[in-house]
Amino acid sequence: MINSDATVLLPWLPALSDNIPPIWTYDQQGDQLRGGGGTAEWEEEEEEEEEEDDDDDDDDDDDDDDDDDDDEEEEEEEKEDEDYDEEEVLHHVSQALRLELVRYELQVLRSNQSAIDWLSCWYQIFE
Repeated sequence: MINSDATVLLPWLPALSDNIPPIWTYDQQGDQLRGGGGTAEWEEEEEEEEEEDDDDDDDDDDDDDDDDDDDEEEEEEEKEDEDYDEEEVLHHVSQALRLELVRYELQVLRSNQSAIDWLSCWYQIFE
């Protein structure tokens, strides 16, 4: 039921199944965050933004005033992105918890059905 590379959905939540890609996963050591289904795109975007910032620092422009305005706008956008990322993570975690609860309920129903089947077999034998 757990993926072959033993990834788990968050350290305290088991992976749902091989058919449903995990939302937030850690590798076996628990130190590298990976996203399934494109949910961790914001990390890649941050890396790209850092690279762009490094490229911008290399350029020597005479328009220092424009750079200050751009920096302020970037800081505001980063603040909004951070708030959104927290909400996005909370949404994904709550969704994963709901899916895990449904999976658990189905598992209980299946085990109850197998117990009923087992009892009905014994009932037929002694009938």
